[in-house]
Amino acid sequence: MWPRLRYHKIQQDLYRCSKRFVYVAAGRQSGKTEIALRHLIDCLPIKKDWPNPKYFYAGPTLKQSTESRRAAFLQLLCSTLNQWASDDYQVNGSIVADPSLGVGMVILEKTRRNENPTQMTGYPKNILEAIDDLQHTVIKAHGTFDLVRGVTVFHKNLIYITKPLGQRFWTITAALNDADQIAATILTSSARGEE
Repeated sequence: MWPRLRYHKIQQDLYRCSKRFVYVAAGRQSGKTEIALRHLIDCLPIKKDWPNPKYFYAGPTLKQSTESRRAAFLQLLCSTLNQWASDDYQVNGSIVADPSLGVGMVILEKTRRNENPTQMTGYPKNILEAIDDLQHTVIKAHGTFDLVRGVTVFHKNLIYITKPLGQRFWTITAALNDADQIAATILTSSARGEE
């Protein structure tokens, strides 16, 4: 037996709804899945007016980005940062992603113009290795590290950005927003005298 829940008014209305098809648009942790499961279990023994009743509950998922979408994101991110950079420097990038984990990592390296990136060639192709590398780097510098999706870490001439693999995180707008955030962070740390 499941523990008794105290539904608020909207949840009560949803639970008591007698409609055959119900669409719910609600935020995370609002009780949609729990209410749907309990409703399904309660409905199973009830005789239906239609033959051979079938039950189907579906929830939306974020479609994962494709490799080509992530490559386009990276190209726009680097080209935007390079347009804003001084003539002496350039930004090179690579992406490590693991669809089974739902996490991607963008690795950016600042080099002198027309210089090949030195850190990119030996970088892990596996997201877990990349996170492990990042963890060791951050622990040496700061003592602790917890992976949080959507975090940007600046370390010497490298920038690491962890992102969920959902398409909305790899759009043109996301690339421009990330470029803006990176530039703003660099400018404010330069103004404070940080490297």
